[in-house]
Amino acid sequence: MSDVACQTNGTREQFKSALLEFINVRLPELRELKNRPDVDGATPLFEGVIDSLGILHLIAFVEKGTGRKIPTKMVTMDRFRTVDAICESFWSDSEEAPR
Repeated sequence: MSDVACQTNGTREQFKSALLEFINVRLPELRELKNRPDVDGATPLFEGVIDSLGILHLIAFVEKGTGRKIPTKMVTMDRFRTVDAICESFWSDSEEAPR
């Protein structure tokens, strides 16, 4: 699912898969990191996987993938703690706004 092809017309599982690929493969390439993480849906992202610059890339990826801007008040540790939390917080299989 290149370039978040799931944008607004895919499924939550497609979004989750794209998000995991982004975190495990593309983000380390963007950051020119030597080691790639091995993140799954429940991996705590702020325990060495995502740093302050990485979260900015992650927010941009989620916005592009969902087709919606994330309000600043929704950028919290709880909503970005894991990939599963991100999917629960920002993906909707219907036309509803993010939670």
